[in-house]
Amino acid sequence: MDKKANKPVLVDGKEVIVEKDFIPEKRDGFVEMIFKVPGEIIRGKETVVFEKLYRDGRELTAHEDIFDEGQTTTTVNPEIGTRLADILNNDKVLNPISIVKLEDKVFFKDLVVGEEYKLTMNLWNKKTNDFVKDEKGNKLTVEKTFIPTVKSGTIPISITLDLRKYRDVDLVAFEELTYKGQIMAIHKDKENKKQTINVTNPKIKTKFATIDNKKIAQGDVYNITLKDTVKYTGLVPNKVYRMHLTVMDKSTKKPLIVNGKTVETELTFRTPDKVTDKNGSVSGEVTITATTNLSMHKGKDIVAFEKLTYTDANVNGEIVATHEDFDDEDQTITIAKFYLPITGSDKLILGSIIGSILIIGSVIIILKKREVI
Repeated sequence: MDKKANKPVLVDGKEVIVEKDFIPEKRDGFVEMIFKVPGEIIRGKETVVFEKLYRDGRELTAHEDIFDEGQTTTTVNPEIGTRLADILNNDKVLNPISIVKLEDKVFFKDLVVGEEYKLTMNLWNKKTNDFVKDEKGNKLTVEKTFIPTVKSGTIPISITLDLRKYRDVDLVAFEELTYKGQIMAIHKDKENKKQTINVTNPKIKTKFATIDNKKIAQGDVYNITLKDTVKYTGLVPNKVYRMHLTVMDKSTKKPLIVNGKTVETELTFRTPDKVTDKNGSVSGEVTITATTNLSMHKGKDIVAFEKLTYTDANVNGEIVATHEDFDDEDQTITIAKFYLPITGSDKLILGSIIGSILIIGSVIIILKKREVI
Protein backbone atom coordinates (compact mmCIF):
# COMPACT_ATOMS: atom_id res chain seq x y z
CA MET A 1 0.00 0.00 0.00
CA ASP A 2 1.06 3.60 -0.69
CA LYS A 3 0.77 5.15 2.76
CA LYS A 4 0.34 8.71 1.59
CA ALA A 5 -2.30 7.86 -0.99
CA ASN A 6 -3.80 5.08 1.17
CA LYS A 7 -4.12 3.04 -2.01
CA PRO A 8 -2.52 -0.14 -3.32
CA VAL A 9 0.80 0.18 -5.14
CA LEU A 10 0.31 -0.68 -8.81
CA VAL A 11 2.82 -2.27 -11.15
CA ASP A 12 1.71 -2.32 -14.77
CA GLY A 13 -1.74 -1.39 -13.54
CA LYS A 14 -1.97 -4.35 -11.16
CA GLU A 15 -1.77 -4.63 -7.37
CA VAL A 16 1.35 -6.24 -5.96
CA ILE A 17 0.10 -9.47 -4.34
CA VAL A 18 2.24 -12.32 -3.02
CA GLU A 19 0.87 -15.62 -1.74
CA LYS A 20 2.59 -18.40 0.15
CA ASP A 21 1.39 -21.76 1.41
CA PHE A 22 3.00 -23.04 4.59
CA ILE A 23 2.56 -25.67 7.30
CA PRO A 24 3.38 -24.36 10.76
CA GLU A 25 5.77 -26.47 12.79
CA LYS A 26 4.66 -24.90 16.06
CA ARG A 27 1.78 -22.88 17.40
CA ASP A 28 3.53 -19.49 17.25
CA GLY A 29 6.12 -18.40 14.69
CA PHE A 30 6.65 -16.41 11.53
CA VAL A 31 6.90 -16.90 7.80
CA GLU A 32 8.83 -14.77 5.31
CA MET A 33 7.27 -13.40 2.15
CA ILE A 34 9.30 -11.57 -0.49
CA PHE A 35 7.92 -8.75 -2.60
CA LYS A 36 9.69 -7.60 -5.76
CA VAL A 37 8.72 -4.09 -6.76
CA PRO A 38 10.52 -1.77 -9.22
CA GLY A 39 12.34 0.77 -7.09
CA GLU A 40 11.25 3.74 -9.19
CA ILE A 41 7.59 3.00 -8.43
CA ILE A 42 8.03 3.30 -4.66
CA ARG A 43 10.90 5.81 -4.78
CA GLY A 44 10.58 8.33 -1.96
CA LYS A 45 7.45 6.64 -0.62
CA GLU A 46 6.38 4.90 2.54
CA THR A 47 4.84 1.55 1.71
CA VAL A 48 2.77 -0.60 4.05
CA VAL A 49 2.19 -4.33 3.74
CA PHE A 50 -1.33 -5.65 4.41
CA GLU A 51 -1.66 -9.34 5.22
CA LYS A 52 -4.48 -11.84 5.35
CA LEU A 53 -4.31 -15.41 6.63
CA TYR A 54 -6.46 -18.09 4.98
CA ARG A 55 -7.15 -21.74 5.68
CA ASP A 56 -9.11 -23.87 3.27
CA GLY A 57 -10.19 -20.69 1.45
CA ARG A 58 -11.59 -19.10 4.56
CA GLU A 59 -10.12 -15.87 5.97
CA LEU A 60 -8.94 -16.45 9.54
CA THR A 61 -7.39 -13.07 10.35
CA ALA A 62 -5.95 -9.92 8.80
CA HIS A 63 -3.39 -7.25 9.60
CA GLU A 64 -4.20 -4.06 7.72
CA ASP A 65 -3.06 -1.00 9.68
CA ILE A 66 -1.81 1.81 7.45
CA PHE A 67 -0.14 3.47 10.46
CA ASP A 68 1.66 0.40 11.79
CA GLU A 69 5.43 1.14 11.71
CA GLY A 70 6.16 -2.57 11.87
CA GLN A 71 4.39 -3.02 8.52
CA THR A 72 6.00 0.05 6.93
CA THR A 73 9.14 0.56 4.87
CA THR A 74 10.52 3.82 3.50
CA THR A 75 12.24 3.88 0.13
CA VAL A 76 14.74 6.73 -0.12
CA ASN A 77 14.74 9.21 -3.00
CA PRO A 78 18.43 9.98 -3.62
CA GLU A 79 19.32 13.26 -5.29
CA ILE A 80 22.66 14.78 -6.26
CA GLY A 81 23.80 18.25 -7.28
CA THR A 82 27.33 19.40 -8.04
CA ARG A 83 29.73 22.31 -8.37
CA LEU A 84 32.82 21.94 -10.57
CA ALA A 85 35.87 24.20 -10.04
CA ASP A 86 39.64 24.01 -9.76
CA ILE A 87 40.75 22.69 -6.40
CA LEU A 88 43.56 25.25 -5.99
CA ASN A 89 41.56 28.50 -5.96
CA ASN A 90 37.97 27.33 -6.43
CA ASP A 91 37.93 29.16 -9.80
CA LYS A 92 35.52 28.38 -12.60
CA VAL A 93 37.37 30.40 -15.27
CA LEU A 94 40.76 28.77 -15.86
CA ASN A 95 44.01 29.24 -17.76
CA PRO A 96 44.93 26.72 -20.49
CA ILE A 97 47.86 25.23 -18.58
CA SER A 98 49.25 21.71 -18.42
CA ILE A 99 48.32 20.74 -14.85
CA VAL A 100 44.93 21.62 -13.40
CA LYS A 101 43.22 19.60 -10.69
CA LEU A 102 39.46 19.91 -10.87
CA GLU A 103 37.19 19.06 -7.98
CA ASP A 104 33.52 18.30 -8.30
CA LYS A 105 31.73 18.80 -4.99
CA VAL A 106 28.75 16.45 -5.08
CA PHE A 107 25.87 17.33 -2.78
CA PHE A 108 23.82 14.22 -1.97
CA LYS A 109 20.43 13.93 -0.36
CA ASP A 110 18.40 11.10 1.12
CA LEU A 111 20.94 8.28 1.10
CA VAL A 112 20.94 5.31 3.45
CA VAL A 113 23.57 5.77 6.15
CA GLY A 114 26.11 2.93 6.29
CA GLU A 115 25.48 1.62 2.77
CA GLU A 116 28.12 1.77 0.04
CA TYR A 117 27.48 3.95 -3.00
CA LYS A 118 29.53 4.73 -6.09
CA LEU A 119 29.93 8.07 -7.85
CA THR A 120 30.92 8.16 -11.52
CA MET A 121 32.03 11.38 -13.18
CA ASN A 122 32.56 12.17 -16.86
CA LEU A 123 33.36 15.48 -18.52
CA TRP A 124 31.38 16.85 -21.46
CA ASN A 125 33.05 19.04 -24.10
CA LYS A 126 30.45 21.59 -25.18
CA LYS A 127 32.50 22.61 -28.23
CA THR A 128 32.65 19.11 -29.74
CA ASN A 129 29.35 18.06 -28.18
CA ASP A 130 30.98 14.87 -26.97
CA PHE A 131 32.62 13.37 -23.90
CA VAL A 132 36.22 14.18 -23.02
CA LYS A 133 38.37 11.20 -24.00
CA ASP A 134 41.43 9.66 -22.38
CA GLU A 135 44.73 8.91 -24.16
CA LYS A 136 43.28 5.70 -25.63
CA GLY A 137 40.24 7.46 -27.04
CA ASN A 138 37.85 6.11 -24.42
CA LYS A 139 35.44 8.19 -22.41
CA LEU A 140 37.36 9.70 -19.51
CA THR A 141 35.82 8.30 -16.33
CA VAL A 142 36.50 8.87 -12.63
CA GLU A 143 34.86 6.69 -9.98
CA LYS A 144 34.68 6.94 -6.22
CA THR A 145 33.00 4.68 -3.69
CA PHE A 146 31.90 5.99 -0.31
CA ILE A 147 29.78 5.09 2.68
CA PRO A 148 27.74 8.05 3.93
CA THR A 149 27.68 8.74 7.64
CA VAL A 150 24.82 11.20 7.21
CA LYS A 151 21.67 11.06 5.16
CA SER A 152 22.50 14.24 3.26
CA GLY A 153 25.93 15.78 2.78
CA THR A 154 28.84 16.45 0.41
CA ILE A 155 31.46 14.21 -1.19
CA PRO A 156 34.29 15.49 -3.44
CA ILE A 157 35.52 13.74 -6.57
CA SER A 158 38.57 15.05 -8.45
CA ILE A 159 40.42 14.75 -11.75
CA THR A 160 43.68 16.22 -13.12
CA LEU A 161 43.66 17.54 -16.70
CA ASP A 162 45.93 19.18 -19.25
CA LEU A 163 43.79 22.17 -20.17
CA ARG A 164 46.06 23.22 -23.05
CA LYS A 165 43.91 20.91 -25.19
CA TYR A 166 40.72 22.76 -24.33
CA ARG A 167 41.30 26.42 -25.16
CA ASP A 168 38.06 28.38 -25.40
CA VAL A 169 36.05 25.32 -24.30
CA ASP A 170 33.36 24.86 -21.67
CA LEU A 171 33.69 21.57 -19.79
CA VAL A 172 30.69 20.18 -17.92
CA ALA A 173 30.78 17.55 -15.18
CA PHE A 174 28.27 14.69 -15.54
CA GLU A 175 27.67 12.54 -12.46
CA GLU A 176 25.92 9.30 -11.75
CA LEU A 177 25.20 7.76 -8.33
CA THR A 178 24.72 4.00 -8.15
CA TYR A 179 23.96 1.46 -5.44
CA LYS A 180 24.80 -2.18 -6.10
CA GLY A 181 24.92 -1.42 -9.81
CA GLN A 182 21.54 0.31 -9.86
CA ILE A 183 21.32 3.99 -10.78
CA MET A 184 20.05 6.02 -7.85
CA ALA A 185 20.53 9.56 -9.18
CA ILE A 186 22.05 11.40 -12.12
CA HIS A 187 23.08 15.00 -12.73
CA LYS A 188 23.71 15.63 -16.42
CA ASP A 189 22.74 19.14 -17.43
CA LYS A 190 24.88 20.68 -20.20
CA GLU A 191 23.61 24.16 -19.39
CA ASN A 192 24.12 24.02 -15.63
CA LYS A 193 26.58 26.79 -14.68
CA LYS A 194 27.51 25.11 -11.41
CA GLN A 195 28.62 22.00 -13.29
CA THR A 196 30.65 24.01 -15.81
CA ILE A 197 34.16 25.45 -16.04
CA ASN A 198 35.43 27.72 -18.82
CA VAL A 199 38.94 27.36 -20.21
CA THR A 200 40.13 30.68 -21.58
CA ASN A 201 41.99 31.34 -24.84
CA PRO A 202 44.54 34.08 -24.03
CA LYS A 203 45.72 36.23 -26.93
CA ILE A 204 48.07 39.21 -27.15
CA LYS A 205 48.54 41.90 -29.81
CA THR A 206 51.23 44.55 -29.62
CA LYS A 207 52.43 47.93 -30.90
CA PHE A 208 56.19 48.50 -30.77
CA ALA A 209 57.64 52.02 -31.01
CA THR A 210 60.07 54.42 -29.44
CA ILE A 211 59.09 56.03 -26.18
CA ASP A 212 57.77 59.03 -28.17
CA ASN A 213 55.67 56.74 -30.40
CA LYS A 214 57.93 56.83 -33.47
CA LYS A 215 58.37 53.83 -35.77
CA ILE A 216 61.82 55.03 -36.91
CA ALA A 217 64.56 55.19 -34.30
CA GLN A 218 66.86 58.15 -34.91
CA GLY A 219 68.59 60.93 -33.04
CA ASP A 220 69.90 59.76 -29.69
CA VAL A 221 70.02 56.03 -30.42
CA TYR A 222 72.91 55.58 -28.00
CA ASN A 223 70.49 55.61 -25.09
CA ILE A 224 67.04 55.05 -26.51
CA THR A 225 63.94 53.73 -24.77
CA LEU A 226 61.66 51.39 -26.69
CA LYS A 227 58.03 50.93 -25.73
CA ASP A 228 55.86 47.88 -26.35
CA THR A 229 52.13 48.33 -25.74
CA VAL A 230 50.47 44.92 -25.35
CA LYS A 231 46.72 44.39 -25.56
CA TYR A 232 45.50 41.12 -24.07
CA THR A 233 42.24 39.20 -24.17
CA GLY A 234 41.03 36.01 -22.51
CA LEU A 235 42.89 36.24 -19.21
CA VAL A 236 41.53 35.09 -15.85
CA PRO A 237 40.37 37.93 -13.58
CA ASN A 238 42.53 38.94 -10.61
CA LYS A 239 45.51 36.74 -11.51
CA VAL A 240 49.21 37.55 -11.77
CA TYR A 241 50.87 37.14 -15.18
CA ARG A 242 54.31 37.98 -16.56
CA MET A 243 54.95 39.60 -19.95
CA HIS A 244 58.35 38.85 -21.51
CA LEU A 245 59.76 41.12 -24.27
CA THR A 246 62.66 40.09 -26.50
CA VAL A 247 63.91 42.47 -29.23
CA MET A 248 64.72 40.51 -32.40
CA ASP A 249 66.99 41.32 -35.33
CA LYS A 250 64.81 40.84 -38.41
CA SER A 251 67.79 40.30 -40.72
CA THR A 252 69.25 37.42 -38.70
CA LYS A 253 65.98 36.15 -37.19
CA LYS A 254 67.82 36.04 -33.88
CA PRO A 255 67.69 38.13 -30.71
CA LEU A 256 69.30 41.56 -31.01
CA ILE A 257 72.68 41.65 -29.25
CA VAL A 258 73.94 44.85 -27.63
CA ASN A 259 77.22 44.79 -25.71
CA GLY A 260 77.18 41.00 -25.80
CA LYS A 261 73.71 40.70 -24.28
CA THR A 262 70.20 40.04 -25.55
CA VAL A 263 67.88 43.02 -25.38
CA GLU A 264 65.03 41.70 -23.26
CA THR A 265 62.91 42.62 -20.27
CA GLU A 266 59.75 41.54 -18.46
CA LEU A 267 56.80 42.95 -16.59
CA THR A 268 54.71 41.32 -13.87
CA PHE A 269 51.11 42.51 -13.61
CA ARG A 270 47.77 41.56 -12.09
CA THR A 271 44.59 41.50 -14.16
CA PRO A 272 41.49 43.43 -13.06
CA ASP A 273 38.98 41.51 -10.99
CA LYS A 274 36.03 42.86 -12.97
CA VAL A 275 34.95 40.58 -15.82
CA THR A 276 34.93 42.27 -19.23
CA ASP A 277 34.28 39.36 -21.60
CA LYS A 278 31.25 37.11 -22.02
CA ASN A 279 33.12 33.94 -21.09
CA GLY A 280 34.10 35.34 -17.69
CA SER A 281 37.59 36.46 -18.70
CA VAL A 282 39.14 39.94 -18.88
CA SER A 283 40.77 42.13 -21.54
CA GLY A 284 43.19 44.97 -21.00
CA GLU A 285 46.52 46.59 -21.85
CA VAL A 286 50.01 46.82 -20.37
CA THR A 287 53.14 48.68 -21.46
CA ILE A 288 56.64 47.26 -21.21
CA THR A 289 59.81 49.27 -21.93
CA ALA A 290 63.48 48.57 -22.66
CA THR A 291 66.37 51.07 -22.83
CA THR A 292 69.33 50.17 -25.03
CA ASN A 293 72.03 51.37 -27.46
CA LEU A 294 71.15 50.93 -31.15
CA SER A 295 74.13 52.78 -32.62
CA MET A 296 75.73 49.58 -33.94
CA HIS A 297 72.58 48.48 -35.76
CA LYS A 298 71.95 51.31 -38.22
CA GLY A 299 69.50 50.52 -41.00
CA LYS A 300 68.14 47.40 -39.35
CA ASP A 301 64.57 46.47 -38.59
CA ILE A 302 64.01 45.24 -35.08
CA VAL A 303 60.92 43.29 -34.03
CA ALA A 304 59.32 42.83 -30.60
CA PHE A 305 58.56 39.24 -29.63
CA GLU A 306 56.32 38.72 -26.60
CA LYS A 307 55.48 35.78 -24.39
CA LEU A 308 52.82 35.79 -21.71
CA THR A 309 53.38 33.32 -18.87
CA TYR A 310 51.47 32.18 -15.82
CA THR A 311 52.66 30.63 -12.56
CA ASP A 312 50.77 28.91 -9.74
CA ALA A 313 51.33 26.03 -7.33
CA ASN A 314 51.20 23.50 -10.19
CA VAL A 315 53.04 25.23 -13.04
CA ASN A 316 56.00 27.61 -13.17
CA GLY A 317 56.21 30.19 -15.93
CA GLU A 318 54.04 28.30 -18.36
CA ILE A 319 53.40 30.09 -21.66
CA VAL A 320 49.73 30.90 -22.27
CA ALA A 321 50.09 33.31 -25.23
CA THR A 322 52.75 34.51 -27.70
CA HIS A 323 53.06 37.17 -30.38
CA GLU A 324 56.07 36.45 -32.58
CA ASP A 325 55.73 37.64 -36.18
CA PHE A 326 58.68 39.05 -38.10
CA ASP A 327 56.31 40.45 -40.72
CA ASP A 328 54.02 42.32 -38.36
CA GLU A 329 54.56 46.05 -38.93
CA ASP A 330 53.01 46.87 -35.57
CA GLN A 331 55.79 44.88 -33.90
CA THR A 332 58.58 46.48 -35.97
CA ILE A 333 60.85 49.51 -35.57
CA THR A 334 63.35 50.70 -38.20
CA ILE A 335 66.69 52.08 -37.05
CA ALA A 336 67.68 55.03 -39.28
CA LYS A 337 70.78 54.54 -41.47
CA PHE A 338 71.99 58.13 -41.24
CA TYR A 339 71.79 60.52 -38.32
CA LEU A 340 74.00 63.09 -36.57
CA PRO A 341 75.50 61.71 -33.40
CA ILE A 342 74.84 64.22 -30.65
CA THR A 343 75.94 62.71 -27.39
CA GLY A 344 79.09 61.68 -25.53
CA SER A 345 82.36 61.35 -27.45
CA ASP A 346 80.51 61.90 -30.73
CA LYS A 347 80.03 65.57 -29.79
CA LEU A 348 83.83 65.88 -29.66
CA ILE A 349 84.13 64.12 -33.03
CA LEU A 350 81.49 66.38 -34.53
CA GLY A 351 83.28 69.46 -33.15
CA SER A 352 86.60 68.27 -34.57
CA ILE A 353 85.05 67.74 -38.01
CA ILE A 354 83.49 71.19 -38.02
CA GLY A 355 86.78 72.72 -36.79
CA SER A 356 88.72 70.97 -39.54
CA ILE A 357 86.31 72.27 -42.17
CA LEU A 358 86.75 75.85 -40.89
CA ILE A 359 90.57 75.54 -40.93
CA ILE A 360 90.61 74.15 -44.48
CA GLY A 361 88.33 76.95 -45.60
CA SER A 362 90.61 79.55 -44.09
CA VAL A 363 93.69 78.09 -45.83
CA ILE A 364 91.90 78.14 -49.22
CA ILE A 365 90.95 81.79 -48.77
CA ILE A 366 94.56 82.76 -47.87
CA LEU A 367 95.94 80.94 -50.91
CA LYS A 368 93.46 82.66 -53.22
CA LYS A 369 94.51 86.07 -51.83
CA ARG A 370 98.18 85.25 -52.52
CA GLU A 371 97.36 84.33 -56.11
CA VAL A 372 95.73 87.73 -56.59
CA ILE A 373 98.82 89.55 -55.30
